Amino acid sequence: MTRKLVVLLAVPTVLFALGATIWVPRSLAVSQLAIVDIPKDLYSIHLIPSPIEEHAVLMIRQQHTYAVSRDGRYCFVAYSFQDRDTRQPMYLVAVFDTAARRYSDVHTLGVHTDKWNRLEDARVDVSPDDKHIAVGLADAVWVAEFDSNRGKLMPRWHASVYDGPRPEQGSWDAATFVKFADDGKRLYATVAPVAFVEYDVQTGRCLRRLDHAKKLPKDLQHAVFPSWALCEPAGYVVAALDNKWLFNEDANPATKQSQVLCVTRLKDGSQKLLDLSTITESWVVVPLTLSICPDPAHPVVAVTGSGFVGEDLQVIDLESLTAVKPIFSGQSSLFTSAIFSPDGKWLILGADSSVRAHEPDLVILETGRWRVRARYRILEIRNPSPRFSHDGQVLALYSNDGVLAKLSWPRLVEHFTAGAGGAAK
Repeated sequence: MTRKLVVLLAVPTVLFALGATIWVPRSLAVSQLAIVDIPKDLYSIHLIPSPIEEHAVLMIRQQHTYAVSRDGRYCFVAYSFQDRDTRQPMYLVAVFDTAARRYSDVHTLGVHTDKWNRLEDARVDVSPDDKHIAVGLADAVWVAEFDSNRGKLMPRWHASVYDGPRPEQGSWDAATFVKFADDGKRLYATVAPVAFVEYDVQTGRCLRRLDHAKKLPKDLQHAVFPSWALCEPAGYVVAALDNKWLFNEDANPATKQSQVLCVTRLKDGSQKLLDLSTITESWVVVPLTLSICPDPAHPVVAVTGSGFVGEDLQVIDLESLTAVKPIFSGQSSLFTSAIFSPDGKWLILGADSSVRAHEPDLVILETGRWRVRARYRILEIRNPSPRFSHDGQVLALYSNDGVLAKLSWPRLVEHFTAGAGGAAK
């Protein structure tokens, strides 16, 4: 009897030991990847000084607002600041020549360009052919031609994106986002509560306009509009909306506090709303990073930027509006930015690298399988904000302390797909 009991107890013990690698959830079974230093021959470092030193500044805001030219030579940086003497909001766009290591051009935009005279984070984008740049102000857009031979900007036109009345009730937080179309001939701009406006780049003529206010529930019509993303290949516009601050108003038009992703199809303007409380318990309103995968086979948006408490990365299917769970192991640092590679095969995450010895600066996920393929460290950059050149050859990393790293993206892909990025093949 005793011998039978021993056998009966031994069998499940052996089965458990053998099955541990089979039945443990994959998110727990994946071993922690080593943190690898990016090889020095894959990148160059450029120190970009502030171009605002000649101004008497009371307040300055520059929140990873930059773009890089197609060949990676020029870095376009946008700032917003408050003049100390006039107390008026001002905007500045500068062109930094990384080859000459100096600014080739600087333009200051006064309050005449902006309708409501409020200080907001400026946004900047460069066209795929490097012939134009656009700067988004509080509720206006400014467009200039760019001479890549001389590194000079030639202002062409500006327009007020929101030309309606300011809401009498609720919060009003305008911030204009800008993005060039893939053909470089059209410019998309958006500002709360407008979904987006499409302009002709050469003439500044408005080609199309979709208004959120006409379709959104009343609780969200005056919501804060901190972030958006647009992707032509995927055919979507995604905006983050938050009406939390409406509840601080005496005359509150909202009846329900909510934080929502608004998903708009470019083709027909149809919209769907996702209540973020259905996928995460707590959400803090901050300017998030929204990046849409350009691969139509994977219609997802990556949402990050330290906006989520406990889960600072969400990958959301744009068709089903359900969350996809990426596979992590041993990752404790927050992700502050995200961007998909131009071919949509990889998701690059910028990590909060305040603890340099124990956490990576970049984490790279494989799209579709959503597993980590590389964890990289680059000692010259802290809390990097990633951007791609339009041809996908250059991955730029920019930090708020004025350091720019330019990486060869094809060579970096070769590095980690060969198993050198801390991951096996």
